[in-house]
Amino acid sequence: MKEGKIEKILGLLQGGAEITASILDVFLCDYNTSYKKMRKMIDGEGALYFKTNWAEAYRERKQFYNVLNKLKKEGLVAKEIKNTSSSWSITKKGLNKLQALKSHKLFSRYSADYSGHKKKSNEFFMVIFDIPEKDRRKREWIRFVLKSLNFSLLQNSVWIGKNIIPGQLIHDLKDRKMLDYVHIFGVGNQGTIKEIIQ
Repeated sequence: MKEGKIEKILGLLQGGAEITASILDVFLCDYNTSYKKMRKMIDGEGALYFKTNWAEAYRERKQFYNVLNKLKKEGLVAKEIKNTSSSWSITKKGLNKLQALKSHKLFSRYSADYSGHKKKSNEFFMVIFDIPEKDRRKREWIRFVLKSLNFSLLQNSVWIGKNIIPGQLIHDLKDRKMLDYVHIFGVGNQGTIKEIIQ
């Protein structure tokens, strides 16, 4: 059966359910209220909104199962059938894919944008990082962060700027397991240097 026909059938069934609900509503109240509701229906003002759009619910459910079947073909999920019910579970390959997607999101340029946190200080702040070459994405991410805070490159892996380091950045460095590699210093007016996070 074609999708269009299925949608039409579901739409007709829903329409019938709405009419049934409207008629029941009219007959289950007192005479005066019943009369007013019937007049509204005849005048076309009383079309009741039915909570579930069956055709839309069918479409969404079908899309959901299409995605699951696609993931199954790729070996990312598995379907297990017991008696009359079935259950879905993530495979080892799926877990690896999920981890890769999370990691990509964690180190995306979007997640490195702190331009909305910019707040000027009278002092300078210096950020020095020594991130292993194998963690290239972490190095790129911290560079994007410092650029978004308008810090300038002083020399290799040493950046300086006058914007206050946002507290959120410290939390984000911790979430990305980068605190051991990044050192932030405040440079006082008299040239004294103090490490802000240790």
